[in-house]
Amino acid sequence: MTALTVKNGSDGLQTTFYRKNYAFVKSILIFIFLLVFTGNFLGLTESVQAQDTVPRITTDSVLYRHSPQRAMMLAAAFPGLGQIYNRKYWKAPLVYIGFGTLAYFVDFNNKKYQHFKKAYLYKIDGDPATVDIYEQYTEQSVKNAMDTYRRWRDMNLLGTAGFYVIQIIDATVDAYLFEYDITPDLSMHIVPDFRQIDYLAARSAGLRIVFNWK
Repeated sequence: MTALTVKNGSDGLQTTFYRKNYAFVKSILIFIFLLVFTGNFLGLTESVQAQDTVPRITTDSVLYRHSPQRAMMLAAAFPGLGQIYNRKYWKAPLVYIGFGTLAYFVDFNNKKYQHFKKAYLYKIDGDPATVDIYEQYTEQSVKNAMDTYRRWRDMNLLGTAGFYVIQIIDATVDAYLFEYDITPDLSMHIVPDFRQIDYLAARSAGLRIVFNWK
């Protein structure tokens, strides 16, 4: 991945790595969206299904009260603890995988940035004794590579900060829903849905969420 693809001094390298890093950033954004939306949706479904079999601890209990503020503080102090406090144990590994992936790309891009920075300084130092490992490329080409890795390192750092905030929000929202009062009169079902599309003379298939009040 360190090979330069620059020809005639153009910055083809920057375009190549832009596509690769864009695909990674898009994957991280999809992962974060699924973590928040799917987790909270499943949490609501579990509450509906467990209403008749598992007694819920009410907010009037003097022995225990599930606190959104506590979940938020735990998630802020150490990522993943808020999810564990909310008993969403399956979310904690996802948080650690997310941070581990982001940390890997921060480290990877930073090392490549330092490598091309050193190569660029060697190229412009004017010392004939300096070994230029990219002598077949122009100064601008090497500088473009250096700037690309620096930009993506900084974006990965911003992504890490954003992921940190997202997992705090996720833990706080889950804590608010932990004791959400769902009466036995409310039920939810996911059913197949088939609809006729008149202007296409065709049928479409999908899923429909149905809420019933008795």
